[in-house]
Formats: sequence, C-alpha cells, structure tokens
Amino acid sequence: MNQDEVIKTGMQYRHFEIDTRKIDADKRRVPLSFSSDTPVKRYFGFETLDHGRDAVDLSFLGSGRAPLLKDHDRNAQVGVVESASISGGKGRAVARFGKSRLADEEFSEVKDGIRLNVSVGYQIEEMALERQDDDGDHYRVTRWRPLEISIVSIPADDSVGVGRGNEKTFNTKIINERTLNIMDPDTNKNNNGNDNRNENNRAKSIITIGNAHNMLEMAAEAVQNGTSAERFNQMVLDRLRERGLTPVEDPSPIIGMTPRETRQYSIVKLIRALAEPGNARLQDEAGLEFEASRAVADKMKRAPRGVFLPWDALAYSQRDLNTTDDSALIGTNLVPGSFIDVLRNKMVVREAGARILDGLVGNLAIPKKTASASVYWVADDLTGPTESEATFGTVSLSPKRVGTFTDMTRGMLLQATPAIEELVRSDLAGAIGVALDAAALHGSGSSNQPTGIASTSGIGSVAGGTNGAAPDWDDIVDLESEVAVDNADVGRLGYITNAKVRGKLKKTLITATYGDKHVWNNDNADKPLNGYRAFVTNQVASNLDKGTSTGVCSAIFFGNWEELIIGMWSGIDILVDPYTHSKAGGLRISALADVDISVRHAESFAAMLDALTA
Repeated sequence: MNQDEVIKTGMQYRHFEIDTRKIDADKRRVPLSFSSDTPVKRYFGFETLDHGRDAVDLSFLGSGRAPLLKDHDRNAQVGVVESASISGGKGRAVARFGKSRLADEEFSEVKDGIRLNVSVGYQIEEMALERQDDDGDHYRVTRWRPLEISIVSIPADDSVGVGRGNEKTFNTKIINERTLNIMDPDTNKNNNGNDNRNENNRAKSIITIGNAHNMLEMAAEAVQNGTSAERFNQMVLDRLRERGLTPVEDPSPIIGMTPRETRQYSIVKLIRALAEPGNARLQDEAGLEFEASRAVADKMKRAPRGVFLPWDALAYSQRDLNTTDDSALIGTNLVPGSFIDVLRNKMVVREAGARILDGLVGNLAIPKKTASASVYWVADDLTGPTESEATFGTVSLSPKRVGTFTDMTRGMLLQATPAIEELVRSDLAGAIGVALDAAALHGSGSSNQPTGIASTSGIGSVAGGTNGAAPDWDDIVDLESEVAVDNADVGRLGYITNAKVRGKLKKTLITATYGDKHVWNNDNADKPLNGYRAFVTNQVASNLDKGTSTGVCSAIFFGNWEELIIGMWSGIDILVDPYTHSKAGGLRISALADVDISVRHAESFAAMLDALTA
C-alpha cells in the first residue's frame, strides 16, 4: 500500500465514566476524560490514539461550540463542550449542561449517578502500521479529530468501526505499508512466492470490496488464504444472496408485526381509507395499516409520498379450506417477503435469469473483473515472465424511484374477501414488474432512469440495415456470435423479444428452401431459437427508429441474464387517486418503489434494435 492509500472509516467511539465528585452542580459543569492511549480492537486491527502535540486536532472540540449529546443523537443536544485539552496522555474536557427539559433530565440523572457513561465520537485522519503479530495489525493513529461527546446509557461497541448507523464515512490515510502478507525484503516476494505488487493489488481489491459490504472479517480471511479477488467477488455475491442483503441494523421495511397483526392487515381497507380521507369510519378501520406505515417511515427515516406497505404485511396467504365448508377459511399462514417472490414471477427478465437484490440500504458496489493478467512464454530457467496484473472494478447501484399504477373498480374494493385482497396484491406486483422489465431492457440512464441493456455502452450490436430489416437466421447467429467472441457465452443464456418479432420469426424460414424449418420453431418448446431459451414480453420496444423506418422497429436481446442486476430498496409506497376515473367510480392505485438496474459485464449481452416485423 503506497503513501496515498486510504481506507474508509466511520465515526469511532471510546467510552469513559464520569466522576460524580468533580461535578459543579451550581454551574452545571462536568469535568471528564474523553480519550486515552489504551489500544482498542477495531475492524481493521488494534487502534492506539497518539496524544502527542500534533496528533489531536482540537479545533472543533475545544472551540466552545462542540455539542454535548444524548446517545450520539444530533437532534438531542443537552449541552456544550466548553473546553478541551490534552495532558498526561489523556484527552480532557469540561462540558456544561443546558436548561432545556431534556438537558435537565440528563443532568439530574448524571448527578444522581444513574447515567455515568461518556462516549466520544472522533474522526481518524491518518494512522501508521506499527507492527503485525498473531493478534492482528497494530496501528498508531497519528492524526485524529474529536467531534462530539455524548452521555450514553450503554457504551458503544468498541470492536465495530464502520457503519453503526452513521450516514458519513471518512477517508483515513495510511502513511506506511499496510502489509497483509509477510514480505521477504530480499526477494520482494511474500510467503506464498507471489510478487509484492501483484499481492498488494489482490489484497487491495479484496479489502475494498469487503469494506463496501461490511464483510471485512471475510475479506481478511480471504487475503490470508490466498483467495483470488475474482473468487472473492463471487463469495460476496453468494453471501449477499444468503442473507438477503439485510444489514446489521436492519433498516428494512420489515417492522416485526405479530402473526395476528399480519392476518388483520388489509391493503383493500387501506386503499378505501386513502380514497375517502374525510370518512372517519374508514380512517378508524385502517388504524392498523396507518400505524404500520408510520413504523416503516420511522425505521427507514423517510417520509412516504402516500403510505408505506411493510413487507411483513405483503406476505401472500397460503390458506387451507374447511373440509366441511369450502367457503370457510380456517387457517392463514403468512410468509414475510413473499410479495417479493410474487413480484419476481411477474418479471420476464427475472424468469430469464436476472438477479434481484432486495432489502438494500444505501448505495451498493458490486465487484467485477475488468481485465485479466497476461500470460507470457519464458525463454529459459533464468528469465522470469513479464509482470502483469488482473484489474478489478465495481458496478454501482443507487436508488431511483419508479412509479407505476393499476386501475381498480370501487365496487371490487368494497369486497372484503381474501380473494380480492390477493388480487389487489397481485395487481400491484404485476404493475411494478412491468415497470422493472421496461427499465431493465430500455432504461435510458438519464432523467432519473436506470440504464437498461439497450443503453449500456459496450454491448454487442447487430444491425439489420440502414433503414432496418426483417430479422432472419443470420441475425440470430450474429447475436450469439457477438457474445461468444467476448468469451461471455456462459451462464443463463437466452433471448428476450416481443410478440411481433416472435410472429415474424415463426413465419421466416432458416433458408428459402421449401420445407425447411422456421427460425422460431417448436421442435424444442423450451428452447425455440437455435437451441436457446426465448422469452416474450411487450415491454420490448416495437416503436424504435432506424433511418426512414420511424416508430416501427423492434428489439431482440440475447445474453447471459445472470449478469443483469436489479436492486430494490425500501418498501412499496402507495398513492390512491380517486379522481381520474371518478365518473366510472374507479380508483387508480399508484405504486412507488426505489430500484436500480445495472449490467455487470456489457460483453454478456447483444441487441438488434432495428428488426422490422411488418
């Protein structure tokens, strides 16, 4: 690691206890210690704070403006840090409590010896690796900046250094070599015999990916075991899928509803209340549903446009019928998260193999290999190969809001049967699924849209002609070749196109010879296009332009659909419009969701965007 290398660190915490004998009750002042040079275990190793003259930046904590908080809550300031200094290898400060109701409560409990734990939050700007031993890496923090002091009931977990609910992370500079494998200074090789630079490249890639996904322990183990960065990429994806991408603090739209509450929850009841906000009876009937929305909003710290649907309540019912009366329902087994499963089944790209990562929080960086190491022939036993390195990058996903809708009759929503409830949920899933399909295939990447396959730079391209052309056997073979020449013809390969193209190819012969097979044939119903799977959805555009062929061209996509990633954040946000279809007594139900779409490797896809079907 060179001198410019940085790692991501969040706000760090250390805790101490207040000595009640030193409290000045009249002036509401509390002298306290906030730091020492005791080593503390962090995710990156052991951390020792240097207390030298130039190590601690007290410009903010000692300014008289730094906050005294309750439980590190920026919205719960109970006082101010009047002064701060470094002496005797410790950080010392004087805090003064305010006179607000909250400050009075905190000061009273401090005086009474009830709340005596103090925690300081600080930013690490620079640190140096002092040594490595069996316990791990040992760092001395040579530049750090305390930012706030808090009165806390339970001290923070010192072993955790990143995340912990903080919105912000900091770049921490490493001012010397942070060697993750033991290097031989004479040969510049590590204990596995690999070149230093290649080894550092591997370690850097693994640690960066692990840090991005809060998997640093797994990353450290992979580095020590000699795991390749490419293999670690796959390990991360596998782990994310296993745990459903639920973060440690779980700010997902699952709020912990009881089985009884889940059974009582009714989307239909909620929609009726939203359609008639002045109807007190309907508002009361939907009390549970509105309370659940508020719980989701509090947990995700975000206000809905309408109301949030918690994933607890979006479970589809598996009901058993009474053996003596089939109209009577005697059991309801609800599976949290199964709404997402139904949503997946509404999406053609998912059926083709696209990966859905749900329950996301914050931005996501998915690792990918961008270039392989080169291979060289060696002239003799004394000549080593030319040095080369594999390079790695990331595919980023960040939430983009999509809105879609479904129309329902007011009469249907007056029904309170389980069948109607499930129909409403299915319609919502279908509406969102259609929107995601369209974005995955044709998202422009601008105006807050995700970038779909057609707009992804670097995919293979097959052109019919200057003004487009009817698709034929050659075009199908060319699409497959575009993927194969990049060594990407592996995985869940298949076609996606629209009904017009399917109809055209069913009437197009492979050759003009009488009696020959059609391009789209039913010899193998599961793989009708040259031995590959083929899916049909009218979300594939049929109104594209090419030359003089305006608004009549269709698209054909071929590729490894596992390389299409769809990320989903938050819950489903519902808006009810009672006005658009008011004359007919209908309602328009809009569903909003935070999603993003990305292609992991552009070479895995090819498209023909000028197929003429008329």
